[in-house]
Amino acid sequence: MIISSQPSHSDRTADADREMRLYGQLGVFEPTKPSASQPDPLTPVLPPLGSPDQLRKRNQKMIKKTAARFTLAAVPLTAAVALLAGCTHGVGEAETATGIANHLKAAVPSVGKVVTITEDNDPNDLIGRPSGYTDAAIIYDSAAECTEPGVDCGATIEIWPSEADATARKEYIQSNIKSIPMLNKEYDTVRGPALLRVTGQIKPSRAEVYATPFTS
Repeated sequence: MIISSQPSHSDRTADADREMRLYGQLGVFEPTKPSASQPDPLTPVLPPLGSPDQLRKRNQKMIKKTAARFTLAAVPLTAAVALLAGCTHGVGEAETATGIANHLKAAVPSVGKVVTITEDNDPNDLIGRPSGYTDAAIIYDSAAECTEPGVDCGATIEIWPSEADATARKEYIQSNIKSIPMLNKEYDTVRGPALLRVTGQIKPSRAEVYATPFTS
């Protein structure tokens, strides 16, 4: 009797059934050759993208959602910045010379009035000019005497383009005072682009009353 080495039809059918059951238990399917009418089962099927109008509307919705998330994330930071700004006193870069002078007037009882400097009453002829300050104000103090508007009336506020310019102005004034003894002494304080000049006619303790609210 000749024994064939090839499995019989029934054996092949039983083996195929066992393989199908094994694939089913593993949650996979036996690969089959794709055809024109039946796509490859192992290839993911993507949903249709839609028309250009649908794509544009979908993209707009995604952009709006992303922008909303960024906006919500920025709210705590914005609130923190606003809180810090609200807690800041004294001189800010956006303040005017008259505003700073009025702030000092409220803190110094001897201050009588504040005068805003313009190009028509500037005793130094520096306001708005090249290499000059951009804004200024005079503070009249009852403890000081003056014959014309200026720092001798009590104090002045000068706003310069930058802190470096304000510092250079302070150093220039103090240098002249040291080299020319007949010039009146004064107390100069810089904060940001603002320069506070207080007449030397008043006592150092009173000058400190100006400097404290100016720098705090």
